[in-house]
Amino acid sequence: MQRGLITVAGNIKFQMQGCGLSSNLTPEDIRFYLMYWDKIIIPTNNLIHFGIPDEEDLISSKALWRPRTSHVGRFSGHELGEAIIKGQSEIAELMLKDSKTDWVVHQTGNQIFLPKKTSQYNNTIRVDLSGVLPVPSKDTNINEILEFKEKRGAELEALHSTLDELYKEILTSPDPSLEAKSIFSRLNKEIEALERVSGEKYKKTSKFDLSVELNLNGKDIAMAGASGAAIDFLSNGFTMPIATTLAAIGACVKVSGKSTNTFSAADERLKLGYISKASEVGLVQ
Repeated sequence: MQRGLITVAGNIKFQMQGCGLSSNLTPEDIRFYLMYWDKIIIPTNNLIHFGIPDEEDLISSKALWRPRTSHVGRFSGHELGEAIIKGQSEIAELMLKDSKTDWVVHQTGNQIFLPKKTSQYNNTIRVDLSGVLPVPSKDTNINEILEFKEKRGAELEALHSTLDELYKEILTSPDPSLEAKSIFSRLNKEIEALERVSGEKYKKTSKFDLSVELNLNGKDIAMAGASGAAIDFLSNGFTMPIATTLAAIGACVKVSGKSTNTFSAADERLKLGYISKASEVGLVQ
């Protein structure tokens, strides 16, 4: 199954009157998306268009689609931010019906902002991967990354599959004993393998942090009745260090519980949403 990301053209921030776009996507953001997902959707709209780095090359390579949503009325200031997240939700509702691609809603920063009409308040488990995922430098040609993915697709898919299994394991048993289980050891090996082949291909890489909000109430998870207890248990969370040869100092997986707004159309899915940003964790030289 292919993996798809539905994101927005910048960093959404909450302001006094609502949501706004505080910064545009960086070349590093784009390379991160391209490295780890097969399809990228970044909606635009009839009010204002925010371009993104390497947009034409990404569209011509069929890695990026920029559907245009329409909004009626006059918009200004924070209302433009609201239109952006509304457009993202409209497209996401359509794409989540696609059974051939694992689509996930995504935003950069520290949390996901969603329109009230298409979101609901849920208990979730948040898994933060810090200083773990290697990303080619901003100067790396788009075609080089596509060629790398074609050649090293097995390593990338192994990492995705292991992460999905880890997420399910966390939902089943969200406690520090997870560090001693075979799935966590496998994750370390998959990360190390990807770091190694990335280092062979690219002279310079950076690291990105990725957070996922897991669904405590999904149809395949028998924790719906205990979701409140899980949130209480995970109020302080726990951290498991990532120890690979090339890992960043301080690289880790952190598990915590929280109540947050989630995308209603994804209420039966394992992953409710992704959040990412360039890592501040230092690299081993």
